[in-house]
Amino acid sequence: MTATAPAGRIFVFPYWVDNPYLNMLYLASQAAGWEIRRGSTLKSLLVQMEEVSAGDIIHVHWTSPLVQRALSLEDARSRLAQTTSAIDRAIARGGKLIWTVHNKLPHEVEYRDEEIALTEFLLDRASRVHILSAGTEIAVADVMRIPPDKIVHITHSSYVGVYDQSLSRDSARERFGLGPDDFTVLFFGQMRAYKGLDTLLSAAALAHAKGKQLVVLMAGKTKPDEIEGIEALIPQDVRVVREYSYVDDDKTQDWFRAADIAVFPYRDILNSGSVHLAATFGIPTALPAGEHVLRQFGGQEWVKFFDPADAAASLAKIFLDTTMSEPDQRASAEAYAEAFTPYDMAREMLSLLRELADTTPQRPRRN
Repeated sequence: MTATAPAGRIFVFPYWVDNPYLNMLYLASQAAGWEIRRGSTLKSLLVQMEEVSAGDIIHVHWTSPLVQRALSLEDARSRLAQTTSAIDRAIARGGKLIWTVHNKLPHEVEYRDEEIALTEFLLDRASRVHILSAGTEIAVADVMRIPPDKIVHITHSSYVGVYDQSLSRDSARERFGLGPDDFTVLFFGQMRAYKGLDTLLSAAALAHAKGKQLVVLMAGKTKPDEIEGIEALIPQDVRVVREYSYVDDDKTQDWFRAADIAVFPYRDILNSGSVHLAATFGIPTALPAGEHVLRQFGGQEWVKFFDPADAAASLAKIFLDTTMSEPDQRASAEAYAEAFTPYDMAREMLSLLRELADTTPQRPRRN
């Protein structure tokens, strides 16, 4: 009897199993019979690259586990050489490379020259460069040039169908002890210095000083050495509910259902899954008015923009806007989320995999 061969193999790096984006991206591919091989460390990448053969796809996402996990400059250069050699050998055996540009560079770069060298290598070797938002090639042009003929645009989807949304707004607000007149501002996601928490908390203090009855909710994984600095930013007169740890999927709805508005005051934003998550829960959102962000969300009624040049004062004005949490704003966010679901994104990724597989001789089928 002949066993059914898989549609293909895709080696995904890094694949963090608790990252919902990755789980969503390959839904259609797995349903179509593709075998997903997962790795998240340099060691796992090196091992798996030796298994790649004709017809296989290598899909690299974030590069931070490679060069930036080095212990010294010498180690960074060694890790770079190991990475590039392993991928080159895999491509020589017939593998095809996709690189997804999630960030301009990793958020915390210690070995910049080596990171840029890795970026240039990936751009050169990739059969396709996947961007999540239109104009990415413009936004990153100061550190890399993405070949136009390699670009494929598959937008970050919403999270419709991924998270439980059965909790009512009233029940969620009761869990946080919120009153009916509390205007609730949410920051959700990893809490890091580059994410502009100082801007958020300063804006909350300004709005409070002007009479706004406001509560800030902040939840997300936080490095222990950053907690003290964040605590020092919290205004004395503003109630701030914070959870400095990863929020389990079944608790995500608690935070979003309780919120009137979500704020992501990032100083340098290329893509943000949290914005799409806010839309999924129908939460109006405030973002800095950078060129790339305006290109993505400038026509969306549920997104408001503040001026990065006067960030705290400009964001405070949004908090004072009484129209931000009205039903039509929430409906606009929900409509955006429904327009491009996880399975829509997954089917586009499957099409890309099939396109690349069709241009590569396939591995012999095993009987």
